[in-house]
Amino acid sequence: MIVIAIYTVFTLFWLTHSGFLKEGVEPVDNRILGEIDAFFLWFFLVEILLKSFASSLMYLNDAFNMFDFSIVLFSVILNLRKFYQPGLGALRLIRVVVIIVRKISGDGSKLRH
Repeated sequence: MIVIAIYTVFTLFWLTHSGFLKEGVEPVDNRILGEIDAFFLWFFLVEILLKSFASSLMYLNDAFNMFDFSIVLFSVILNLRKFYQPGLGALRLIRVVVIIVRKISGDGSKLRH
């Protein structure tokens, strides 16, 4: 949860930082932010693979988890091609919303996979 919170702040910074800069100030280079994003992507990919292995692939039976896996995998492929797109980070933030909704609704069984 801590890594997801840090990633949320990072993604929001990436999406909005150029809007807060004064005229003439260059925003942070997308390549630098893309490399930071790559760290999170690999972390999330390893997390998904370990959860899938631990649950005998039952983790991927959940539609949200499969969506999350496909977004992370697609992002890793684009990142390996040096195509950095902050908008895909926003899609990965859906994970935060789903976790919060599942905690509130008491559907923790899906979180324990």
